[in-house]
Amino acid sequence: HMLGAEDHGDENPLYYLEESMEFFDKITTLYKDNENLLFEIMNEPSGETTWQDCKDYANQVIPVIRKNNDGIILVGNPQWSSDLDSVIADPLVGYENIMYTYHFYAADHYDTTRVIRAYAAGIPVFITEHGGMESSGDGDISFDNIKNWYNVLNHRNISYIAWNISNTKGSASILKYNNTTLTEFN
Repeated sequence: HMLGAEDHGDENPLYYLEESMEFFDKITTLYKDNENLLFEIMNEPSGETTWQDCKDYANQVIPVIRKNNDGIILVGNPQWSSDLDSVIADPLVGYENIMYTYHFYAADHYDTTRVIRAYAAGIPVFITEHGGMESSGDGDISFDNIKNWYNVLNHRNISYIAWNISNTKGSASILKYNNTTLTEFN
């Protein structure tokens, strides 16, 4: 998760390149026979990270994964995985089973055109994080806008995963605050 919380350098995936290569070599060796794994190689590059930085990272990490596993690799992009325009202009080449991530929060992100443009350009997109609330993980749920997003995604068979399954305060949490079971939902 490229957030720069400890060090602004770690907003860029290249900051942990060596550790990432070691990690993905171990994970793909351990799970080489599992065909149902998705490998998200960077989550939400941010700060001054460019698409070229993401590509440079991906071009070094993907071959490590491919030594052991041909599963789907999810590639993030700048601006917290919301810069599909750079991907459309200059996608990775020479790889199979690659998808590009996109994140949105319906109370803040109304515009679906980046995802629609990527789809129209033949860029495979997987929404690896989204919610109906603000990008802060809190605030009111934008029911109309999340319905619009789901219509756009479902119409194009674009997969999506919601954030987050937890029992924390805030509207992003699917479970009730301080709940200790998986049966009491917000």
